[in-house]
Amino acid sequence: MESPELIDYCRQFVKPDAELTPDAMPLRYVEIFDSHLSDLNNDQNINIFTFHTSVPESASEISLPDVAIDHGAIDYDVIVEEMIRSALAFQPDAHVFFVTDADTMPRLEHPRVSVIRLPLERDFPMYERVQAMWAYAHSSLYQKPTVFLDSDAFINKDIGWVFHENMDLAVTYRGCGLMPINEGVFFANAQDTAAVARFFDQYLSVYRCLLRDPVVRETYGDVRRWRGGQLSLNAVACPLGLPSSLDVASFEGVKIDYHPCSELNFSSDYDITQLLEDELSSKTIIHLKGSRKVLLDSLKKIQDKKLATATQNTTNAD
Repeated sequence: MESPELIDYCRQFVKPDAELTPDAMPLRYVEIFDSHLSDLNNDQNINIFTFHTSVPESASEISLPDVAIDHGAIDYDVIVEEMIRSALAFQPDAHVFFVTDADTMPRLEHPRVSVIRLPLERDFPMYERVQAMWAYAHSSLYQKPTVFLDSDAFINKDIGWVFHENMDLAVTYRGCGLMPINEGVFFANAQDTAAVARFFDQYLSVYRCLLRDPVVRETYGDVRRWRGGQLSLNAVACPLGLPSSLDVASFEGVKIDYHPCSELNFSSDYDITQLLEDELSSKTIIHLKGSRKVLLDSLKKIQDKKLATATQNTTNAD
């Protein structure tokens, strides 16, 4: 079964008004998030949630019909550090919540970064990520507009414009591919946090159904490791047919906007140094998915130049 067909198949698990009964672990995660309430600052208008856990060597290789990756071959610490650096530089009114396990990046520290350490099952990063997002959405930290970013998705210009009074969630879509809605970048407004929390109830509830489903398991195996989050988000949030920026959906009272990946979740199939500087500067978020992580040094140079130019312009204006 191809992924688009599989997404349609997974829609059967979306049950409006269904109540999620959380188990002890995600409730424990809520308590840990709540313990960081004092980290919030009135000067910061946006929360950035990013998740990374060090996957054990025994579970580092992923080989599936539509994705192959070896986590052990990637220096994620360097990527995470640069992702946080760019987030703080290009979104100066933001606070970063870096969600991880008990041991990853022990020396990471910054006044605008909260390191949230959860007792994660590191073999199952995708399932743990959705549980962590669910816990955040049900915690006292979720008081401000929030962007959920993969740890290899780099803010490249102000994201504040995405949040407006007529949206609760915003997701990014691509015009083709096996998973139309990409889980790596999406936004949650803070006007109706209860409605957004209900959305996350559905998100996690569908994911739990997929864990037991034989059709899903035949295609992707144990989706706690990979693909479960993408399938669940698409089942809940992807409109029938191809998504469009003209789409505005409503799910259980949650108003959902759709933005093209070319705008808010840009991922080039070419060396980004070959793109025109103005073109790259226009991208709000640049996502170094999969093998594109080798472009990190090129992206860093481009962003450093962009920041230096902005600083010089400010100095000249003064």
